[in-house]
Amino acid sequence: MFCVFCGKEINSDAKFCKFCGGNLSNSSAKPIADPVATSAPYVPPIQPPKKPFNPLGWIIASVVVVIIIAASSDGATSTSNNSNSTYTNNRVETPPSVPTRPDYSLPHGTVFNQSSFYMSGDGELEISNGTNYDAVAKLVIGTTGVYSVYIGANRTYTIDGIADGFYELLFAQGSDWNTVTKQFNKNQSYSTFEDVFEFETTEDSQYYYHPTFEVTLNNVIGGTAETSTINPAEFNSF
Repeated sequence: MFCVFCGKEINSDAKFCKFCGGNLSNSSAKPIADPVATSAPYVPPIQPPKKPFNPLGWIIASVVVVIIIAASSDGATSTSNNSNSTYTNNRVETPPSVPTRPDYSLPHGTVFNQSSFYMSGDGELEISNGTNYDAVAKLVIGTTGVYSVYIGANRTYTIDGIADGFYELLFAQGSDWNTVTKQFNKNQSYSTFEDVFEFETTEDSQYYYHPTFEVTLNNVIGGTAETSTINPAEFNSF
Protein backbone atom coordinates (compact mmCIF):
# COMPACT_ATOMS: atom_id res chain seq x y z
CA MET A 1 0.00 0.00 0.00
CA PHE A 2 1.19 3.53 -0.77
CA CYS A 3 0.45 6.79 0.99
CA VAL A 4 -2.00 8.93 -0.93
CA PHE A 5 -0.15 12.03 0.18
CA CYS A 6 3.49 11.27 -0.32
CA GLY A 7 3.35 8.08 -2.34
CA LYS A 8 5.63 6.19 0.04
CA GLU A 9 5.05 2.53 0.58
CA ILE A 10 3.41 1.83 3.96
CA ASN A 11 1.60 -1.04 5.68
CA SER A 12 -1.85 -1.79 4.39
CA ASP A 13 -3.48 -1.45 7.88
CA ALA A 14 -1.78 1.83 8.79
CA LYS A 15 -4.04 4.83 9.55
CA PHE A 16 -1.33 7.43 9.41
CA CYS A 17 1.63 7.63 7.06
CA LYS A 18 4.81 7.23 8.93
CA PHE A 19 6.57 9.42 6.41
CA CYS A 20 4.29 12.42 6.01
CA GLY A 21 1.82 11.88 8.91
CA GLY A 22 -1.19 12.00 6.66
CA ASN A 23 -4.50 10.66 7.95
CA LEU A 24 -5.24 7.80 5.77
CA SER A 25 -8.60 6.88 7.25
CA ASN A 26 -10.25 10.27 6.52
CA SER A 27 -8.61 10.91 3.23
CA SER A 28 -10.76 10.79 0.24
CA ALA A 29 -7.80 10.71 -1.99
CA LYS A 30 -7.42 7.73 -4.06
CA PRO A 31 -4.55 5.56 -3.23
CA ILE A 32 -1.70 5.77 -5.57
CA ALA A 33 -1.56 2.73 -7.68
CA ASP A 34 1.46 0.59 -7.46
CA PRO A 35 3.88 1.87 -9.88
CA VAL A 36 4.53 -0.50 -12.71
CA ALA A 37 8.06 -0.93 -13.55
CA THR A 38 8.44 0.01 -17.09
CA SER A 39 11.51 -0.05 -19.23
CA ALA A 40 12.11 1.28 -22.66
CA PRO A 41 12.80 -1.30 -25.31
CA TYR A 42 16.59 -1.84 -26.04
CA VAL A 43 17.61 -0.08 -29.14
CA PRO A 44 21.13 -0.96 -30.31
CA PRO A 45 23.36 2.04 -31.09
CA ILE A 46 23.64 3.03 -34.66
CA GLN A 47 27.01 2.02 -36.03
CA PRO A 48 28.55 4.33 -38.62
CA PRO A 49 28.95 2.65 -41.98
CA LYS A 50 32.36 1.10 -42.50
CA LYS A 51 34.57 2.69 -45.16
CA PRO A 52 35.78 0.37 -47.88
CA PHE A 53 39.47 -0.76 -47.54
CA ASN A 54 41.79 1.43 -49.63
CA PRO A 55 45.25 -0.15 -50.15
CA LEU A 56 46.60 3.04 -51.75
CA GLY A 57 46.53 4.78 -48.41
CA TRP A 58 48.61 2.05 -46.79
CA ILE A 59 51.13 2.18 -49.63
CA ILE A 60 51.50 5.95 -49.34
CA ALA A 61 51.89 5.67 -45.57
CA SER A 62 54.57 2.98 -45.95
CA VAL A 63 56.52 5.11 -48.46
CA VAL A 64 56.40 8.10 -46.14
CA VAL A 65 57.73 5.99 -43.26
CA VAL A 66 60.58 4.65 -45.42
CA ILE A 67 61.54 8.16 -46.53
CA ILE A 68 61.58 9.39 -42.95
CA ILE A 69 63.78 6.46 -41.85
CA ALA A 70 66.18 6.98 -44.79
CA ALA A 71 66.46 10.69 -44.10
CA SER A 72 67.23 10.00 -40.47
CA SER A 73 69.89 7.44 -41.45
CA ASP A 74 71.56 9.86 -43.90
CA GLY A 75 71.59 12.55 -41.29
CA ALA A 76 73.22 10.25 -38.79
CA THR A 77 75.83 9.14 -41.34
CA SER A 78 76.59 12.72 -42.33
CA THR A 79 77.03 13.69 -38.71
CA SER A 80 79.31 10.72 -38.13
CA ASN A 81 81.45 11.53 -41.18
CA ASN A 82 81.70 15.20 -40.31
CA SER A 83 83.04 14.32 -36.89
CA ASN A 84 86.17 12.74 -38.43
CA SER A 85 89.11 14.90 -39.42
CA THR A 86 90.58 12.31 -41.82
CA TYR A 87 88.87 11.21 -45.01
CA THR A 88 89.75 8.16 -47.10
CA ASN A 89 89.16 7.99 -50.82
CA ASN A 90 88.67 4.34 -51.71
CA ARG A 91 88.57 5.00 -55.43
CA VAL A 92 91.71 3.79 -57.20
CA GLU A 93 93.08 6.49 -59.44
CA THR A 94 94.58 5.12 -62.66
CA PRO A 95 97.51 7.23 -63.78
CA PRO A 96 97.14 8.57 -67.29
CA SER A 97 98.97 6.52 -69.86
CA VAL A 98 102.06 8.18 -71.24
CA PRO A 99 102.79 7.33 -74.86
CA THR A 100 106.16 5.66 -75.17
CA ARG A 101 108.67 6.87 -77.71
CA PRO A 102 109.61 4.21 -80.25
CA ASP A 103 113.24 3.10 -80.30
CA TYR A 104 115.34 5.17 -82.64
CA SER A 105 117.44 3.56 -85.35
CA LEU A 106 119.81 5.04 -87.87
CA PRO A 107 119.30 4.16 -91.53
CA HIS A 108 120.82 0.82 -92.39
CA GLY A 109 124.28 1.23 -93.92
CA THR A 110 125.09 4.59 -92.28
CA VAL A 111 128.90 4.90 -92.40
CA PHE A 112 130.58 6.61 -89.42
CA ASN A 113 134.22 6.29 -90.43
CA GLN A 114 136.12 5.29 -93.58
CA SER A 115 139.88 5.38 -94.18
CA SER A 116 140.73 6.16 -97.77
CA PHE A 117 144.14 4.49 -97.43
CA TYR A 118 142.94 1.13 -96.10
CA MET A 119 139.80 1.14 -98.22
CA SER A 120 141.61 1.20 -101.56
CA GLY A 121 141.88 -2.53 -102.23
CA ASP A 122 139.68 -5.31 -103.54
CA GLY A 123 138.81 -7.27 -100.42
CA GLU A 124 135.20 -7.80 -99.28
CA LEU A 125 133.69 -8.55 -95.87
CA GLU A 126 130.00 -9.52 -95.72
CA ILE A 127 128.44 -9.02 -92.28
CA SER A 128 125.04 -10.58 -91.54
CA ASN A 129 123.15 -9.33 -88.49
CA GLY A 130 120.54 -12.03 -87.88
CA THR A 131 119.40 -10.64 -84.53
CA ASN A 132 116.56 -8.40 -83.45
CA TYR A 133 119.03 -5.72 -82.36
CA ASP A 134 120.77 -3.09 -84.44
CA ALA A 135 124.56 -3.23 -84.61
CA VAL A 136 127.62 -1.10 -85.24
CA ALA A 137 130.54 -2.96 -86.82
CA LYS A 138 134.12 -1.64 -86.75
CA LEU A 139 136.97 -2.91 -88.90
CA VAL A 140 140.29 -2.32 -87.15
CA ILE A 141 143.91 -2.79 -88.20
CA GLY A 142 146.43 -2.49 -85.38
CA THR A 143 145.30 0.50 -83.34
CA THR A 144 143.48 2.22 -86.20
CA GLY A 145 139.80 2.03 -86.97
CA VAL A 146 139.51 1.92 -90.75
CA TYR A 147 135.78 1.48 -91.23
CA SER A 148 132.63 1.61 -89.07
CA VAL A 149 129.04 1.16 -90.20
CA TYR A 150 125.50 0.92 -88.78
CA ILE A 151 123.78 -2.39 -89.60
CA GLY A 152 120.04 -2.76 -88.95
CA ALA A 153 118.44 -5.74 -87.25
CA ASN A 154 118.08 -8.76 -89.54
CA ARG A 155 120.01 -6.99 -92.28
CA THR A 156 123.22 -7.73 -94.17
CA TYR A 157 125.95 -5.29 -95.18
CA THR A 158 129.11 -5.77 -97.25
CA ILE A 159 132.28 -3.74 -96.74
CA ASP A 160 134.19 -3.68 -99.98
CA GLY A 161 137.48 -2.11 -101.17
CA ILE A 162 139.46 -3.50 -98.25
CA ALA A 163 143.21 -3.32 -98.82
CA ASP A 164 145.45 -6.29 -98.03
CA GLY A 165 146.27 -6.64 -94.38
CA PHE A 166 145.33 -8.27 -91.06
CA TYR A 167 142.10 -6.92 -89.62
CA GLU A 168 140.00 -7.35 -86.53
CA LEU A 169 136.22 -6.98 -86.44
CA LEU A 170 134.49 -5.47 -83.41
CA PHE A 171 130.75 -4.94 -83.03
CA ALA A 172 128.22 -3.47 -80.61
CA GLN A 173 124.57 -4.43 -80.47
CA GLY A 174 121.52 -2.89 -78.83
CA SER A 175 118.42 -0.81 -79.43
CA ASP A 176 117.41 2.86 -79.38
CA TRP A 177 120.46 4.60 -80.80
CA ASN A 178 121.59 7.76 -79.03
CA THR A 179 122.90 10.31 -81.51
CA VAL A 180 124.61 12.31 -78.74
CA THR A 181 126.50 9.57 -76.91
CA LYS A 182 126.97 7.51 -80.11
CA GLN A 183 125.82 4.33 -78.42
CA PHE A 184 122.68 2.33 -77.75
CA ASN A 185 120.43 3.30 -74.86
CA LYS A 186 119.08 -0.22 -74.35
CA ASN A 187 120.34 -3.81 -74.44
CA GLN A 188 123.98 -2.89 -74.99
CA SER A 189 126.59 -5.55 -75.69
CA TYR A 190 130.14 -5.30 -77.03
CA SER A 191 132.06 -8.14 -78.68
CA THR A 192 134.98 -8.95 -80.94
CA PHE A 193 135.80 -11.85 -83.22
CA GLU A 194 138.74 -13.78 -81.85
CA ASP A 195 140.10 -14.68 -85.28
CA VAL A 196 142.03 -12.14 -87.31
CA PHE A 197 140.89 -11.69 -90.91
CA GLU A 198 143.81 -11.88 -93.36
CA PHE A 199 143.05 -10.06 -96.57
CA GLU A 200 145.57 -11.05 -99.24
CA THR A 201 145.10 -10.69 -102.95
CA THR A 202 146.58 -13.57 -104.94
CA GLU A 203 147.02 -14.21 -108.64
CA ASP A 204 148.01 -16.83 -111.11
CA SER A 205 148.74 -16.74 -114.78
CA GLN A 206 145.14 -15.98 -115.59
CA TYR A 207 143.29 -14.36 -112.66
CA TYR A 208 143.51 -12.16 -109.63
CA TYR A 209 141.84 -13.64 -106.55
CA HIS A 210 140.26 -11.07 -104.27
CA PRO A 211 139.94 -12.03 -100.60
CA THR A 212 136.37 -12.30 -99.27
CA PHE A 213 134.95 -13.23 -95.90
CA GLU A 214 131.45 -13.79 -94.54
CA VAL A 215 130.57 -13.45 -90.84
CA THR A 216 127.36 -13.50 -88.83
CA LEU A 217 126.72 -11.57 -85.64
CA ASN A 218 124.32 -14.27 -84.46
CA ASN A 219 125.06 -17.88 -83.68
CA VAL A 220 124.57 -20.26 -86.60
CA ILE A 221 124.78 -24.02 -86.84
CA GLY A 222 128.19 -25.04 -88.14
CA GLY A 223 129.72 -21.61 -87.55
CA THR A 224 133.44 -21.63 -86.73
CA ALA A 225 134.09 -18.00 -85.74
CA GLU A 226 134.30 -17.42 -81.99
CA THR A 227 133.54 -14.12 -80.28
CA SER A 228 134.39 -12.70 -76.87
CA THR A 229 133.06 -9.80 -74.84
CA ILE A 230 134.98 -6.54 -74.60
CA ASN A 231 134.36 -3.42 -72.54
CA PRO A 232 132.66 -0.36 -74.05
CA ALA A 233 135.77 1.79 -73.60
CA GLU A 234 137.82 -0.49 -75.84
CA PHE A 235 135.11 -0.47 -78.50
CA ASN A 236 134.71 3.32 -78.39
CA SER A 237 138.49 3.88 -78.65
CA PHE A 238 138.37 3.14 -82.37
